[in-house]
Amino acid sequence: MDRRKVLGYLSAIGIAGIYGSRLLTSESTDKITSSSESDTTTMTGAINSVENSIVKPEKPIKVEAILKSVDIETDDTAVVDYLYKIQHFNNDFKSDVFLEPKNFLVLKRLSRRLNRAQKIIGYLNFSILDFPLLVRYSKNYPAIGKFTSSELDLVDELISRSAQDYGFYGDKLITNVNDKIPAQDLSKISSSGQYLYKDAAYSLYKRIQDDVGERVILTSGVRGLMKQLQLFTAKAVKTQGNLSRASRSLAPPGHSYHGVGDFDIGDIKLGKMNFTEKFSDTDIYKKLVDLGYIKIRYRSNNKFGVRYEPWHIKVS
Repeated sequence: MDRRKVLGYLSAIGIAGIYGSRLLTSESTDKITSSSESDTTTMTGAINSVENSIVKPEKPIKVEAILKSVDIETDDTAVVDYLYKIQHFNNDFKSDVFLEPKNFLVLKRLSRRLNRAQKIIGYLNFSILDFPLLVRYSKNYPAIGKFTSSELDLVDELISRSAQDYGFYGDKLITNVNDKIPAQDLSKISSSGQYLYKDAAYSLYKRIQDDVGERVILTSGVRGLMKQLQLFTAKAVKTQGNLSRASRSLAPPGHSYHGVGDFDIGDIKLGKMNFTEKFSDTDIYKKLVDLGYIKIRYRSNNKFGVRYEPWHIKVS
């Protein structure tokens, strides 16, 4: 196999920048559940990188769809590994990047503080809250509590650091931590507790409701930077500080298309299962496909490094 072609392809979809030749030459290994099985290499700041290694699936994944215009072998190890991680997004891999133990404790405190802030400020208001206002609330409301310097350092680390360092390859859409979402640009969707951007997003959602029926619900609308930070830190706590695994399920702060217009929909009868592939088995989803409304942002072979999301509606 021509290694230059492989790297050229990976570079085109945004992978070679982090993995490079190491991904092509590392030995295959089984899935791991902790970083203790491998030596670690300390990176700058709070994040720790576990020694990189290929995880080869028992049955090679067919990758023709992603490679049909690319002149490389369809059983290429690097591409198979990449797709395998997306499809097994809830597994830990030796190439994953974890927070150092001391910073995992900071992460848990930060996540709890953000959760308290959302509860006190209100879900709808918190979804578009900007960072300066959040800091002000934390100082003025003892029930939230003032952010510690270590928590603020971690916020800066998570927002400013390149998400490619831990395997997310989407564009950074919000670059200024102090950015505000103008209220006049938003429409409140009644009974959903969500906002949508006026014009394109709101119009698209109303057309979907009119054409598909009342069972269609808005499950997630506009998310500001602080809302995405709250979701990402909560996910990272659940993954025991595995930032790579967290980013396979959720875009890191600043990278979510919910910040610029996209939204999630579901079937009112499905509940929490709307955020699983079961949504794609519903009559609602099939009707959306038939009517041409489905323009999936995160397909099963997407170039972002995140899991398949059939519920995510692409607007921008």
